[in-house]
Amino acid sequence: MTDLFSFNHFCRSPWYGLKVDLPAAVDAVARAGFDMLAVDCLSLGQWKGEGGSVRALARRMRDAGLAAGPLAACAMIDGSAGALAQLEAAARDGEALGTAILQVNVTGPDRQARAAAVAAACERTPGLRLALEFMPISGLSTLAETLDIVEAVGPARAGALVDVWHLSHDPDGWSTLETAPPGHIAYVEIDDALPPAGDDVLAEMMDRRTFPGEGVLDVGRFARTLRNRGFSGVVSVEILSRAHLADPLGGFAARALSTARGAWDGGNPA
Repeated sequence: MTDLFSFNHFCRSPWYGLKVDLPAAVDAVARAGFDMLAVDCLSLGQWKGEGGSVRALARRMRDAGLAAGPLAACAMIDGSAGALAQLEAAARDGEALGTAILQVNVTGPDRQARAAAVAAACERTPGLRLALEFMPISGLSTLAETLDIVEAVGPARAGALVDVWHLSHDPDGWSTLETAPPGHIAYVEIDDALPPAGDDVLAEMMDRRTFPGEGVLDVGRFARTLRNRGFSGVVSVEILSRAHLADPLGGFAARALSTARGAWDGGNPA
């Protein structure tokens, strides 16, 4: 499978107080040269609330030559009925868009509860694969636990989403990645980080990322390790940065793709 580069629209979502224009985003991301657009559920919800049609958006993406990337920010899975209902609604939108992957986060008081929550979620989304994003501020915070859950539910139903930022904040992340089965990885996300300004992990994670190769993360090692493991698939680009919110999307997307390709191609197998 050839690596496919996907633009994650979450970086321009209502999370940042933005009003979205998804058809315009489709056009900008396609002109930038991306293979895929990963629409996020926050943006999709706002756009649908203003009368937007998911199927019409899917047609526009196809006409622009964009495949549907993973549907992002679908739910915080915790085993609750509310989270499962939110996930089911996202699954309906994902099917209408034509994606095969729903990106979720996972929380819960312990490993057993988190594994059970994911198993229940898989039962409610037949035909779609869940991408489990581990991150330091959620219950599921390590790649090792994520891979254990994937093994338990089966890699056809779920896989790990490995983001270089989160991996770099996982104490055993690099060593775990070096032995991770590539089939247990749903897709990867590439980005970078500015030097930390303080101890606020949420602010650093959500507001202070930068373009791949322009920060302090070892994105070359990230790409090289994944290639050595035999990974080939979706490479999502997610630049979460308040400093770039006012940048025109076309130029922002073009820079994101150029730097991501450079960082990814620079990580050739050893």
